[in-house]
Amino acid sequence: MDNFDKANRSTYLIAQIETVEALENLEEIVNVDGLSGIFVGPGDLSVALGCAAEFQNPRLHEAVSAAISKARAAGKHAGLLGPPDLLKPGLQAGGDFFFCGGDLANLHPVWTALLDRARNGFPG
Repeated sequence: MDNFDKANRSTYLIAQIETVEALENLEEIVNVDGLSGIFVGPGDLSVALGCAAEFQNPRLHEAVSAAISKARAAGKHAGLLGPPDLLKPGLQAGGDFFFCGGDLANLHPVWTALLDRARNGFPG
């Protein structure tokens, strides 16, 4: 049983916030018993807010800040997946975990370079 107890103490349940409906229901979400915190998905949230991929958009910054602030006020963890434009508002709102990279963002330059090499007959 010790392994199960240890696993339960180190396992977190995080709700992903990516829609206007989630923002509207955030107080109820962060007060779910057993929920450890929230994770804001700014890419999908920006689409839901009508400012797709506009990571400097004040509406998106306000939504991210409000979500993180509400979660932290409820005693929950809160964070987001980059981009860097949202790191400062997230930190100012009290966020306590951030992912500043991702699979596609990290692989895009590699794939682009590989495609360029393929177009040029794989020199170098």
